[in-house]
Amino acid sequence: MLFSNILTDFCNWWWLAWLLPFLLGLLLGWAIWSRYKRRADELERDVSAWKSKHNSLEGDLNVYKNKNSELEGKLGAWDSKYALLESDFNSSKSRFAALEGDVDTWKDKSVRLEAELEQSRKDRLAVEDRITGLESEKAGIAANLASLQNAKNPLKDEFAALKAKNAELEAELNKLKNAANPLEAELNDLKSKNSSLSADLDDCRNKKNPLEDDHNALQSRYTDLERRFKELEDKQSSEPENNLASFMAQGVAGPGKWGKLKTDNLQIIEGIGPVMNGVLIDNGISNWQTLSEKTLDDLRAILNKYGDKYQIIDPTEWPVQAAFAARGDWDGLIHFQSMDGSKAKSKSVLIKLGIMKDDSDA
Repeated sequence: MLFSNILTDFCNWWWLAWLLPFLLGLLLGWAIWSRYKRRADELERDVSAWKSKHNSLEGDLNVYKNKNSELEGKLGAWDSKYALLESDFNSSKSRFAALEGDVDTWKDKSVRLEAELEQSRKDRLAVEDRITGLESEKAGIAANLASLQNAKNPLKDEFAALKAKNAELEAELNKLKNAANPLEAELNDLKSKNSSLSADLDDCRNKKNPLEDDHNALQSRYTDLERRFKELEDKQSSEPENNLASFMAQGVAGPGKWGKLKTDNLQIIEGIGPVMNGVLIDNGISNWQTLSEKTLDDLRAILNKYGDKYQIIDPTEWPVQAAFAARGDWDGLIHFQSMDGSKAKSKSVLIKLGIMKDDSDA
């Protein structure tokens, strides 16, 4: 009815022509605004999440910066400690040189004082002999005085002279005794100082020589091992790796003639003989693979169980050689053992077992 009235009386309902587009536009705008409002809210949540992540990353960065500063501080401290130790070492060397000079000086002075003391002893004996003679002379004088009491007046001057001479000799004797006592005390003091300085010198030498020898030996060993490992890495990078795990698991070095070589034959390693082979087996190292997995500290701990008996043995290169044997890299092992110019022990063992031919016979 309303619609028919609108159609029949259009002039009275003209405002609907303006209102309907407005309402439609408002509805469409509200729909578009709702859609982009949701998108804007999502973007705001994403921005908040990224801000939170950024703050977290900044916190982690600050933590790592603090750790880096702490490590740099520790590195500086170790550098300072190293410089201090080096300074102490140089100071010890200077002190050692000064002590050597002082010891030589005190030795010369000790020899001179011993000679003076010996001379003083001789002089003392001579004075004692002289005192004995004077006492005999005094007894004779006393006897003469007894016999010459009647002639006392003429001999009074002579008696006074003899008495004065006797007093002079006694004073000289006391003087020599007093001079000898300080010399003996000084000699004993010098002997004590000489013993103390000798002990300090020996202690310094005992501390200095092993430290210098250990430093030089370790430096030489490190340089040599670094060179050897470089050569081995170059060699291994150019050669394919041998895979003999199945034969190694059976306790042999490989198929055919290699079956003569057992994996528990540790004597193929330089520095390991029959006795040391038994020692390692007794301590749970029964094959090359197990030996290759041991560290230098592990091997040192085993040797230290037997006191000073095996202290001269150096097991530094045993794990490296055992690793070659465990991989079946015999060329690498022979090359490693012969880099110092000596004949490789592993080659001698392989020749003895008939696995390898002796090149020297060709």
